[in-house]
Amino acid sequence: MLAALAMSSMVAGCVDANPPCAVRSCPAITKTAAFVPTGLPSPLVDVTGDSNCLAQLTGADDAGADPAVFVQVLILTPGQSTVCQLRGTLADGTVVAATLTFLPQQGCCPDFTPVPSTFAPVDAGADASGDHS
Repeated sequence: MLAALAMSSMVAGCVDANPPCAVRSCPAITKTAAFVPTGLPSPLVDVTGDSNCLAQLTGADDAGADPAVFVQVLILTPGQSTVCQLRGTLADGTVVAATLTFLPQQGCCPDFTPVPSTFAPVDAGADASGDHS
């Protein structure tokens, strides 16, 4: 379960008018999203992303506030979804994994909607997506 989700994007040189669009070739997009994982048995103390995504913890404090996971996907191609594989470590040493999928929206130069999964423990030898095949 996730308590909050925020996002922003940077698109340079994209004209997005009502169809028909003035520009049909949209640039690559850099996108960020932040969410607060909940329901973990121990605090999340570290997080990393795969090669296409940068991930870090933000907003943790000594007062017990839960840190947010901040993710930046480096390049999104308009019209194509992108999945960031996230791997984290809890304070008790448990390794957990989650995904953050950026789903494309419709439009001439579409935006993306981030959809995070819930962090779950990773079995030894399993990849970050939880694929055990």
